[in-house]
Amino acid sequence: MRQCHFIHSNNAKVFHLRKLQILDLSHNNITSVPDDVGLMYSLMFLAIESNQIKRLPICMGEMSRLQKLKVGSKSMEFPPPEVFVPNPLGASPGGPPVEEARQVCTQVKLFLREYKQREILGRETPDLR
Repeated sequence: MRQCHFIHSNNAKVFHLRKLQILDLSHNNITSVPDDVGLMYSLMFLAIESNQIKRLPICMGEMSRLQKLKVGSKSMEFPPPEVFVPNPLGASPGGPPVEEARQVCTQVKLFLREYKQREILGRETPDLR
């Protein structure tokens, strides 16, 4: 299966479709993205804008095939909203939506990987008090 437009239900089995490449969850009144999204090894494009999602799962940083991400960042708490702003040195803001979605995806994945690394290092550092 290459593409899926989500119709709201309480069934999150859509996140177990490992061969799915394009997933549009926009405009569905969704409040979270489960960690199961990390099982979607083939996912290349994820659209989750116009929902009530506050946090993205850390596992999204490890989704190597994910190339484009469309997120309505206005209500986002984690990663912080500034992560979703295209870098002025990269694709220009207001530029082609595909390039903006690609750059945002790269920035979000980098932030999530770095966050995970800091979290791991924090656990490994002994308390020196």
